[in-house]
Amino acid sequence: MNFSNVDRKPRFYKGLSARDWITISLVAGCGVYSMWEGLSLDLGSVRRIGAGAFPFAIGALLSIMAIFLGLAGSPANSADQPKISIRGPVHISAAMIAFMILINPLGLAPTIAIVTILSASADRSLRLRSVLLLALFASSLCTVVFVFLLGLPLQPFWW
Repeated sequence: MNFSNVDRKPRFYKGLSARDWITISLVAGCGVYSMWEGLSLDLGSVRRIGAGAFPFAIGALLSIMAIFLGLAGSPANSADQPKISIRGPVHISAAMIAFMILINPLGLAPTIAIVTILSASADRSLRLRSVLLLALFASSLCTVVFVFLLGLPLQPFWW
């Protein structure tokens, strides 16, 4: 009898691995916790939503997502799963940190340009010219919308 092609990884219900169960449990746990905290605040009514409505709704969505994650399962072989690059999350996180640090000293327009360039560097396939045009367009649009149209107390430039 040849058992060499048998998957020897421990599997649980419907082909879910232990890693899948941990992920589902964490997502469901965050959802239930958010719903619990939302219930401790006033939910309000349909006409006037209270402070607890948003955390409760987000918690409900997370819980529903955990159910769908459990129903979807995962491939039987972990080699079938695509490799996840850490480049994207690192560059996006760096862009968010750069926004927090640079918004006051530089102003909105240069900060949006820098953040756009940092975020776009997460994708290696983008060309420098298109990234610079996107940064120029995004910083101009954000300056017009947030500073001039909405009147937010943000300086467009450092001077």
